[in-house]
Amino acid sequence: MGAQRSFHVGKAFRFREDWGKLLEAWAELLSAYEKKTGYIGYWANERQHLACLFAAAHRLDKGGAEMGFSIKRRRKPGQKEKPRGECDLWLHLNPKVRVDVEAKVSWAVAPDKKGNLPDQVRSRLAEAEQQLRRMAPTYCSDYGLALCFLPYRLPSRTDPISFEQVVDAYRNEFMGEHHLLAWHEGSEEAVRATAQAWGEPEKRRYVGVILVGKLVRRPQ
Repeated sequence: MGAQRSFHVGKAFRFREDWGKLLEAWAELLSAYEKKTGYIGYWANERQHLACLFAAAHRLDKGGAEMGFSIKRRRKPGQKEKPRGECDLWLHLNPKVRVDVEAKVSWAVAPDKKGNLPDQVRSRLAEAEQQLRRMAPTYCSDYGLALCFLPYRLPSRTDPISFEQVVDAYRNEFMGEHHLLAWHEGSEEAVRATAQAWGEPEKRRYVGVILVGKLVRRPQ
């Protein structure tokens, strides 16, 4: 897989070349982390995934990012919910584009015998999209990005489906004009070292991660 381009940027995205550079920087950072620490950097929680994307944005010539914040309001009984002010991350691809990002973490799942994927990724993207649409207008950018990070753990079976096969299934599902898709396969050494450090069975290693994104347009 390393020889082919490991990302997709849908035609609906503005500045597609900059998006491609961001996704390449994200994968390069994961590889650099493995070389420096000897462990994989994509098995943990949402914050760690966002931190990697944050760092990748700052690698762009004219890009950057700001971490989001949370505003919590108490509601009185019967009071309607007000728009909240937070998102997880604000991405700057260049001086002309700022994007609101809301991210979720799930698990990449092998397709069934017909090659179909479960609905869990679409439901997580829909959840992120709803949160973006509830943002207070003061904090909204031109458009939003619903994201889902999906580490893939080899299933415990005698003939586990490879990471390449799983990526192919996600490519069939999420290569539309409103989707981003990227993936990274961990080095064998780092994958094995992480499994040993956390006492995971040899056959249940976290061998790679997939990133799926959906464009969320703002009402004009």
